[in-house]
Amino acid sequence: MKRETNRRLFLVTIVLVLLVYGTINTSGVDATEVYNENDYVVPAYSARYFSVDLNEDEAMAGWLRINNGDGIHFFIVDQFGHEEVQSSGTATTAHEIHDYPRIEEGWYYWNFEAPDTDTWYVYFSNAISTAYAGVQDEIDIVIRTDTEAPSLISMTTLQGPLTGEVTIEFEVLDDCYPVEKVELYIDDILVDTMMNSELDVRYMFEGSFTWKTYNWVNGNYSVYLKAYDTLGKMSGQLGIVEVELVNGWFDNPLNLILLGIVCVIGLLYVIWKFLK
Repeated sequence: MKRETNRRLFLVTIVLVLLVYGTINTSGVDATEVYNENDYVVPAYSARYFSVDLNEDEAMAGWLRINNGDGIHFFIVDQFGHEEVQSSGTATTAHEIHDYPRIEEGWYYWNFEAPDTDTWYVYFSNAISTAYAGVQDEIDIVIRTDTEAPSLISMTTLQGPLTGEVTIEFEVLDDCYPVEKVELYIDDILVDTMMNSELDVRYMFEGSFTWKTYNWVNGNYSVYLKAYDTLGKMSGQLGIVEVELVNGWFDNPLNLILLGIVCVIGLLYVIWKFLK
């Protein structure tokens, strides 16, 4: 009986250890996410801030939504500027200064690249000198540091053999900065580039390429994408796949046009001979 009791205690202990271990190692927070606050209160005539340590040329970005209140004054300062704000209420080294009015269910996006290594303070203010002084706000806040190049969310599945024109649709995401462009490569040859025309908001970029496979010699090829964010970070080979091309003469539309021209000329010749 005692042995059975000890055995049960041992099993319970193992289960508890596994549960604790799993909790420690399965955090649901993205590694680049440093703050995520819901209904964060910024009182009237006051300011709140978040600190982020960045090395030179490292970057952070964020999103904010005003749930209650008229709007918020936003700016970023380094340690020296933070000390100025704390002592005098103003800073001579402020960056990314914005006044964000409340918009219904709307998110604002901002980003910042550190000019030098420092602790940077992201301020949300209703201080007396701001446009929204005297009104309390409740805001949702997300702040992330950018550590990764864009990643692939989805891409058209290419199943060979391929012929004619092939549409390659894609969806690429960067966790902080807008995706600037996506490139299509065939066997390490840059074939086409799609630029993002909405750099202020589109950190998720969707688009498509058209690959005219009939312009390539039949055979096997490697197809992949590369993506860049506005910081210049380049991804690796995204969605790489090996495909086979087996185009015939009639798969090239230019050949069909040429055949049509020849047929028309032949028909006109026959008519001319008949009428002669």
